[in-house]
Amino acid sequence: MSNLTVILPCAGEGTRLSLPYPKEIHSIEKNKSLIDYSLDLFSIYGRRDVEFVITLNENKTELVKYLSRYKSRYNISFTFFNPAETEYTGSIKSAKHLFGEKFTRELFDIPGDLNSNFQYIENNHLKKFMYDFVSALKGIPIVMLSHYLNKKLDKYRETRSFSASFAGTNYIENKDKKSKFVMNRLIKNHANIKVVNDFHKIETLFILQPVQVIDYDLGNSVSLSKKEYDRYPHLQFIRFGYEYLRNNNYESNYDYKNFLDLTKIQKDEERNLYIDPAHYNPYFSNQIANNIIEKIKKSNFINCN
Repeated sequence: MSNLTVILPCAGEGTRLSLPYPKEIHSIEKNKSLIDYSLDLFSIYGRRDVEFVITLNENKTELVKYLSRYKSRYNISFTFFNPAETEYTGSIKSAKHLFGEKFTRELFDIPGDLNSNFQYIENNHLKKFMYDFVSALKGIPIVMLSHYLNKKLDKYRETRSFSASFAGTNYIENKDKKSKFVMNRLIKNHANIKVVNDFHKIETLFILQPVQVIDYDLGNSVSLSKKEYDRYPHLQFIRFGYEYLRNNNYESNYDYKNFLDLTKIQKDEERNLYIDPAHYNPYFSNQIANNIIEKIKKSNFINCN
C-alpha cells in the first residue's frame, strides 16, 4: 500500500458548465485538462509513494478512459459515489471502504460527520478567529446602521421588486430599463467607495472586466459556443448591458486615473482565453494583470520600477 492516498471527488454532474463530456477532462490549455493539474501536484511521487482514488458516477466513462494515460505512472482506483450521500463530503465517505485503517486529514470547512473510519481534525484556532472577526464586524456602528436601514427601508426600496424581475429567463424584457438601473447603481456604489477611500487617503482604481460575449470571437473559445450564447438569454443581457454602458458614456463618470476599461483587450486575440464561460485562463490572466500594472504606473498611484 502506498504511503499517500489521495481522494479526488469527480462525481459532480457539471450542470453549470453544460459540457457534453465530464468537466474534469475540460481543456484549460492545449493537451492539459482540469484533472491533469490535480495529478501534477503529485508529480514528484512515484507509484509506490502515492495512489489515487477517484469517486465518480456512472456517467464518467470518458473520464476513466482519459485517465488510462496515467496507468504506468500512478496506481488509480475507482469507486462509485454512494447516492445516499451528498456533496464532496459524500465523495470521501463513498471511498472509505477502500481503507483498512484510519487516516488523518486536516479539514476546516468539512462537516464533522465523517464517521469513525476517519480521524477528523478541526482547525479550532481559525474557526475562533473567524467567529470573533464576524462578531466584531456586527458591533461596528456603520454596520449596525446599515442593518437598521435595510430593515426600515426594505419595503420601499426599488431594488426589491426590480431585482426580482431579473430572476428566471425574463432578461430581455425591459432590458433598457434594467441596464439603466444597473449602471446607476454601479456608479453610486463606486462614488461611495471613492469617498471613503479618499478620506483614508487610499487610491482607487475601478476596472471594467472583459467577458466572452463582447469584443471576442466565440469561435476561439473552448468553453462557450455561439450556439450556447444564442440559447441563454442571460448571456445576451450581459452583452446588451456592456453595450449600454458604452452607448451612455459610462466612463465619463470617472476621473481618468481612477478607471480602466479592459473589455477591448481581447478584440484581436485569436486564441482561447477562458477556462469556462466566466473565468480566464493563465495567459489572459497575465494579460489583464499587465494592463492593470501599466495603469497603476500611469496614474502614479505608487512608484513602480
